[in-house]
Formats: sequence, C-alpha cells, structure tokens
Amino acid sequence: MTPLALGDVTVLDLSHALAGPFATTMLADYGATVIKIEPPEGDMARTWGPPFYGGETAYFVNLNRNKKSVTIDLKHADGKALFFRLLDTADVVVENLRVGTVARLGIDYERARARSSLASSIVRSPASGRTGRIAIARRSISSCRPRAA
Repeated sequence: MTPLALGDVTVLDLSHALAGPFATTMLADYGATVIKIEPPEGDMARTWGPPFYGGETAYFVNLNRNKKSVTIDLKHADGKALFFRLLDTADVVVENLRVGTVARLGIDYERARARSSLASSIVRSPASGRTGRIAIARRSISSCRPRAA
C-alpha cells in the first residue's frame, strides 16, 4: 500500500461546527493522524440531526471520519496536563473556539510553545464571519520536518 501524503503528520483538533472539522477531516483523509479533543459534554454537532447514522448524527460522522477522539476537560488541571502531553506528539493544532477561549484555558500559542518543543503550528479558523486573522504560526504543514524513525 502506498503511504498517504500526510502519513507522518499529527494534528490536534479542537474545532467544532463546520470549518475546522472539515479542514481536519481533509487532513485525515490524506493520512494525517487527527486527534479530536472534545469537551466532557461532547461536540455540539453530535446532536445536529436528523439524519442519524448508528446513533450519531450523519453530520458529525461525516465531519469526524478517520479521526481518533478523546474527551478532555481543558478547564481542569489534569485535562490541561493531558493536552500538553498530546501536544508533545503533535505537528499542528487546529482550533476555532471563541476569541479569547484558548488564552483563558491556558492553551494559547505562547503558553503551548513555552511547554512543548513541537508546538509548531496553530491554525485558527474564526467562526460566524468574525473579523480577525487566520494564524498559521511558525511553519506550515508543507514544511513539517520528518519524524525520527
């Protein structure tokens, strides 16, 4: 089997709704390991139905295929510690939370970079047409360094 183009890329997915999950699904479709991080109450799209597919909404299933999933309470110290352990293995973080949320949670780029040598890229996708920048910090997916074997 031919390896997929992004087979050596790991993505932490903190996104919800449409733009972020769609982007990370595309990355997963091209072979990236995408780890979707959901809050304890689950992703809001889990309830966006009908139609339903095997107990899940078709919308959620379609936008989260080919991803791993973990529930983490980022408001709790243990949850933050787990996030930073995952971050040590990641090449990219994708998030589209409300402006200021990642800073309030203590997982913004500056704090992530201070704690993790691999906190390489954070892609921000503002939702609902809000103005603001889409930041791809430090390096893009196309320049990801190869992992040591």
